[in-house]
Amino acid sequence: MRNRLDAFIAYLAANGLKLTAQRRLILTEIEEARRCLSPEEVFVRVRSRDARVSMATVYRTLKLLAEAGLVREMSYRDSPRRYVLPENATDHAARHVCPSCGRLEPST
Repeated sequence: MRNRLDAFIAYLAANGLKLTAQRRLILTEIEEARRCLSPEEVFVRVRSRDARVSMATVYRTLKLLAEAGLVREMSYRDSPRRYVLPENATDHAARHVCPSCGRLEPST
């Protein structure tokens, strides 16, 4: 967890940005989820802890995390875009995202 946070801080600094409480909270929620989350799911989870977080902040932070290589963006034909930690992502071809819970499941 700490290494990922340090990497995010370094990425932000290299791009002239700072680690805000909201950005840190978004990263923490993704780490704690241990599954694919849609931006909307991230927003609901984060908003329950900090009402000041906006949907725009979630989208911008997810983009930064993906650009930094700290999360993977998973896109599927029939599901909304989702984000997951790289170590929790598996071969896309062999799995799909459950539309109701966001878990990766074997394809049948």
